[in-house]
Amino acid sequence: MPILYVFIAVVLVLAWVALRGRTRRTGGLPVQSDAAPGPSPEGVKDPRRLALGILTAIAELDGPAGRDELDQIAIEAQLTFNVNRREAQEMTAFGLGLARGCGGGLPAVERLAAQLARNAGPEVAPDLLRMAGAAAAYAHPPDAAAEAAMERLRATFRVQV
Repeated sequence: MPILYVFIAVVLVLAWVALRGRTRRTGGLPVQSDAAPGPSPEGVKDPRRLALGILTAIAELDGPAGRDELDQIAIEAQLTFNVNRREAQEMTAFGLGLARGCGGGLPAVERLAAQLARNAGPEVAPDLLRMAGAAAAYAHPPDAAAEAAMERLRATFRVQV
């Protein structure tokens, strides 16, 4: 019987360590797991949330986004959308869930960009491309996957650069 108690204690400690590490990586931002589907982009009317979904999808092209990347995206949201830090972090967390709900990566970029183009039109392209470029370049030069995502954004919004 004491072996069972030791086993249960070890499992609980490992679960606590894993949860603590996840919270530290995301800075306490609410993050949906990959198993839990996020909101559907078709139901999202706020173009800012769709844009942040695109940015977080680009940030996760090379693996799960860390706290510093999410903070940089929130800063871009503050500057572009003229919102306070709390609102920017909430929109970033929503965008992360949205991107993951769309499958993440380039498929999420394509799906969210198409919905953003339908909702807001081509006039959002300059700000979106500037924000995406800044988020992709944060911490390291954009890689081939980030460049491909930027190219798909340009194609979706028919921007010649």
